[in-house]
Amino acid sequence: MTRTVIRGPEQIRIDVIFRLMEDSRIDESSIHVDALGGNIILTGRVPSDSARVQAENDAYAVSGVRYVDNRLTITLPSSIRDQTDADIASAVIGGLHLSPNIDSAQINVSVNEGLVRLEGYVESSWAKAKAGELASEVPGVSGVHNLLTVKPAEILTDETIERDIINALQKGTSIDTSAMTVRVENGVASLRGTIFDVRDYDTAEELVRHTAGVLDVINELVIA
Repeated sequence: MTRTVIRGPEQIRIDVIFRLMEDSRIDESSIHVDALGGNIILTGRVPSDSARVQAENDAYAVSGVRYVDNRLTITLPSSIRDQTDADIASAVIGGLHLSPNIDSAQINVSVNEGLVRLEGYVESSWAKAKAGELASEVPGVSGVHNLLTVKPAEILTDETIERDIINALQKGTSIDTSAMTVRVENGVASLRGTIFDVRDYDTAEELVRHTAGVLDVINELVIA
């Protein structure tokens, strides 16, 4: 008989800490982790919005984590505290312009007290996510409101998009999809079920965002 091992809050908390320690993009020494059941609470300081988002993503990637309460605050390094909103906007626009797969001419960037607002149009869910990621990585950014609208070059039916996603997952990766379900409604793809490798969590979502016709992705996968 196979025994199911129940992982308690303390083991989950420790696993989250180790996950943060392994991520070279994050200084985990300024982050405190608490666990209440499968809920993780992150407190402390990080130097950028991208680090704040990545810490949350790292926590979600740990088996047993159900919800992450991200209370991390952004404390800018002294070297960039004098950055003006105009400086930040210029840097965000420059970063978008250098990305070969994003039409920056269709994106409007505004900044208010370090908070970036992206408006306009992109052709894919991946381009929307990438634009937000690029903006969050700019020094001085305290947050990103990604209001970009996805307008695919070609309108596809939900059934076609769903079939293309399943084919891509099964044929283009080594992801075990046996316990995964894919549904598409009005262009929004939902991933549910269980996967068995932490690395597959991000890979699956990234692949779905690259699928033609996808407007957005709801990733509710659980890592076994």
